Amino acid sequence: MLTRPFMRLIREVEVPCIPLQSVIDTHAKGTHIDLLNIDVEGMGLSVLRSFDITKIRPAVICIEDDDLDFSQENFASGIHEHLVTHGYALFTRVGHSSLYKDIASSFVV
Repeated sequence: MLTRPFMRLIREVEVPCIPLQSVIDTHAKGTHIDLLNIDVEGMGLSVLRSFDITKIRPAVICIEDDDLDFSQENFASGIHEHLVTHGYALFTRVGHSSLYKDIASSFVV
């Protein structure tokens, strides 16, 4: 469980989760995804690993990444390393969200 100094736990609720691949197969099978936005409160890397990024290939992935820190010499996070390994390049950051572009895509940002 994530903790933040400005938050107070009121209660815990168990929420059923399914892999992103199942969501895509159910609701967007055969559809090209231009923009995939992932904001799952610290579970981004798990969500990225839950679908076949080599088959789906969103042109742009926007993902919340609290571990990416440009003030450090080695700023990479698990999310950053995963996406770079799969042919994506970080092109901007807005707040805690990082936007990555598929380097093979002709999609213009």
